[in-house]
Amino acid sequence: NFWALQVKHTLIFVGWALCSEEIRAGIEQHWILRSGYLTSLGSLVVFTIVFYAGNCYTAYKELFRLSVDCRKELICFTAHLKGLFANTEDVWGTVRHLLAAQNFFYFDLKHPLGEKDPEWDQFKTGVLGNKLLSDAEFKMIVSVQKNKNNRVTMLTTWAEAAFLRISKQNPNFTALPPPCQSQYLGRMLGASEKLQHFLLSTVDVKEFGVPFIYHHIVHLLVNLYLVFLSVSSIFVDTVVDVNYWTMITYPIVCFVTMGILSSADAMADPFGEDDCDFDLMAVTQGTLNDARTICDMIETDEALLKDNITLDPSPKPPAAPAAAPP
Repeated sequence: NFWALQVKHTLIFVGWALCSEEIRAGIEQHWILRSGYLTSLGSLVVFTIVFYAGNCYTAYKELFRLSVDCRKELICFTAHLKGLFANTEDVWGTVRHLLAAQNFFYFDLKHPLGEKDPEWDQFKTGVLGNKLLSDAEFKMIVSVQKNKNNRVTMLTTWAEAAFLRISKQNPNFTALPPPCQSQYLGRMLGASEKLQHFLLSTVDVKEFGVPFIYHHIVHLLVNLYLVFLSVSSIFVDTVVDVNYWTMITYPIVCFVTMGILSSADAMADPFGEDDCDFDLMAVTQGTLNDARTICDMIETDEALLKDNITLDPSPKPPAAPAAAPP
């Protein structure tokens, strides 16, 4: 649209410059659209662009916050479990379903075609290769009707069931008094609930952003204004001479206006392939790598002692610096 407007503006300008002064004077006598008449339309265009861009940025910022909070909750909960279970297999057996819920949710969000998408095989290989799900679990999740609730809810429910099963067999957990066990159980249910809240809120923000019809109204209004502005800036109101400044000012106005509009369009849906869109694969892979790192951490202090690493249970403060000689 930008280049089309510039070509149109240039053609009108050249045609106007080639006309004689008598012809230009005759056209100006009958020309209705003056620069001053576009003031109201220009104010309306500025308001709609600012409103549209502001809403798009607010939604973009909220979606980014939700993705960061989701990743933060998964990593913090994994570290919490590591401190409780210590055993790597027990920790991974609980958090893998939550990580799978994040992976399935973001893939479905970015690839609406699901199993028919060209990247489906790569996604399946990643989920199974990273041992987030077994073959039977993966087939069961795929068979579930895809919407914003089913797969996430099923996977978080599996994580809660895994925690209950593993905790009953873990000696660290069974050695805790009942109040502490209840506290850890509440932490597990809270993490599952927060994960569902973050993921499902992402869908709500995405679906209930700027109305689709408003997007077209803004674009129509902006293009209409720029067309009128092109003609009125060439046909000077008070002089018959050619307004050469319009070849400089008009491209600047178009560039700024359409640049803001294009930026707002890109932020309206950050789950595509634009430069400013979220790299969901990096988010999910980064969360997975951090969770793996926490699970593979050294389990007990005795393992540190095997490597001749001593831990001082009561570290002393550093000595005060010696006083300077008088």
